[in-house]
Amino acid sequence: MMFSSCSPSNSALSYLFSLVSVSAVSMNLARQQDPGSQVWPQTTQTTTTTLGIDPNTGQPYTTPVTSETYSSSTSTSTAGSPTATIAVEPLDGEHSGDGTFYTPGLGACGQNNTEADPIAAVSYLLFDYFPGSTTSNPNKNPICGKKLVAHYTDPDTQQQTTTQEVTIVDRCAGCEIRWSVDFSPTVFSTLASKTLGRINITWSFVDEIGGETLAVPNTSPVQREFSREEGRSPEVDSKKKQRAIRWHRDVPLEIS
Repeated sequence: MMFSSCSPSNSALSYLFSLVSVSAVSMNLARQQDPGSQVWPQTTQTTTTTLGIDPNTGQPYTTPVTSETYSSSTSTSTAGSPTATIAVEPLDGEHSGDGTFYTPGLGACGQNNTEADPIAAVSYLLFDYFPGSTTSNPNKNPICGKKLVAHYTDPDTQQQTTTQEVTIVDRCAGCEIRWSVDFSPTVFSTLASKTLGRINITWSFVDEIGGETLAVPNTSPVQREFSREEGRSPEVDSKKKQRAIRWHRDVPLEIS
């Protein structure tokens, strides 16, 4: 029995090589990943795509196909933390702020006073950040007992009035301007009529502070709401059940 030797036709070979090429490309695509979902080490893979059979050589035509590559990369972003700016001003010299008055009682410096006493409360920004101050015991704040002299110039007559020496005995929680001063009614009356409620003043310490500076966080002041029953020294008033009444609180605050 004779068997004839059969060789595959060109079309069959072309079909076979096409299947192999399609499988290789499919495997290559499966290995590629979306760079947004996963990062692969940098690699390059090369596959071949069959375009047909060369009739002269009987070999398939091939064209190199290079797959996409993804390289591992790391980007680091550092969120910038807000940098607190500090306003530094000398304590010596003349300062400008609001002048107001209140009914004294037990102050942050730990002593009781009356309306007739030549005393004052300074802004919490000055009291709290005065060099050497401590929040644990305001009675020991170095600003307590220091004296100041204030001036007021009438905007209509340009006449200037001046206080006697005034002793700092308290902390004004409602004074949003760091150089504002809250006087006893008697002291305020030497500057202007109490009907004004709030005036623009200049003042200075009687004794020089010795070149010290006031360093205060330079933040935009926020107007606070106060009731007429709220005291300025809660850390002290809560113990003694004494509250100072702020007569000038109905006057709008001026924000510098």
